[in-house]
Amino acid sequence: MEPKPADYFERLVSLLSPADRGALFFAEYQGRRIATALVVYFGRRATYFFGGSLDIDRQVMAPYLLHFEVMRKAKGRGHEWYDLWGIAPANEPDHPWNNFTVFKAKFGGTEVRLVPTLDYVYDEAAYADYVAGGRGSGRSE
Repeated sequence: MEPKPADYFERLVSLLSPADRGALFFAEYQGRRIATALVVYFGRRATYFFGGSLDIDRQVMAPYLLHFEVMRKAKGRGHEWYDLWGIAPANEPDHPWNNFTVFKAKFGGTEVRLVPTLDYVYDEAAYADYVAGGRGSGRSE
């Protein structure tokens, strides 16, 4: 999976924050940000959309406290669910999400399987460009 560029997150936060539909959370240790979470709010659910942590100071376990505080904030806002969004398939021990899955499982909770997202393509050329990672319209005029 390719990492998202910084402008993707800048745009996402600029759309979500003013509408009170999302927030960025940070965990700091000794004056340095070492973990972050981008949370999206929708309906009764708060969803951990993206995040990460640095390898330094792993012993303080900042991501655990960070998510605990995100859950408290979500509950205070009236959300009933905190969705950690995505785990590795149980039958794929080498899946790239296995470390995330182990982390998320430590919070307990319930695994919920939803219908996968589907794309309805209106413009084949634009969709081909999107899938290829391009930013143009997909058309040569």
